[in-house]
Amino acid sequence: METVVGMAGKMEEAFEGISRSWPDLLISDINIIGGRCYELLARLNEVIQLAGMRIVFMTLFHDFDRVREEFAHAPVDFLKKPFTAKDLQRAVEKVAQVQVTLQTHRQVERLLEMLLS
Repeated sequence: METVVGMAGKMEEAFEGISRSWPDLLISDINIIGGRCYELLARLNEVIQLAGMRIVFMTLFHDFDRVREEFAHAPVDFLKKPFTAKDLQRAVEKVAQVQVTLQTHRQVERLLEMLLS
């Protein structure tokens, strides 16, 4: 069951909320009041490890492909504004699929470790 653990409109609120709740999924606009998501992620990475967090970025940028290329390694998906509820649903489902794949990969790694020990 998915639960919304927080919402924020400003950089500092987002930083405090994410640091406190450590969500599985972060949906963030590229532009946040008080900064940009890049800055938020850099600050968060100093406090917590972002490797396990799934990220979906929203953007209104006209140069969408450039932004997508810059973050191809980090987010699970991008939502180009304006987007529909169906677009958001697809992004969340994609996140869930990535999570299942990672869990399966970890289970296989553990099994191999046990077999090879």
